[in-house]
Amino acid sequence: MFKKVLMMIIVIGLLLVIFSGVNFDDSEKDFPEFENIPDASEVVNEEGSDLSDEEIVSGYVRENINQIAPEEAVLGGNFYVVQIEIFPSSKTGRVVYEDGHIQGSANFSYERVGNQVAVTNVSKIDI
Repeated sequence: MFKKVLMMIIVIGLLLVIFSGVNFDDSEKDFPEFENIPDASEVVNEEGSDLSDEEIVSGYVRENINQIAPEEAVLGGNFYVVQIEIFPSSKTGRVVYEDGHIQGSANFSYERVGNQVAVTNVSKIDI
């Protein structure tokens, strides 16, 4: 019993020593100012868009695959993108699409100014 009481006194004493030097008053701390950090919607790249080529171009291709694909969907279907790769350094891309009946693949070039995209030189790839 004496050993337990002695251990508790030692633990309480250590805690008092440890926490006696701790300042819990936040008013004296220097917190970083977040007022001047731009919101994500304010961050733009040099083209004037806040999204990368991969995001802008792949979004455009996904939304317009029926007009971009170098072939027609069959049986009244509509194409949808299965896979897309964008290569910003060469301003080209590769897309795999299907309509539930047929699958196709094509290479393409693109031009982008801000959020505006023009897809050109679409050529079908045999898969």
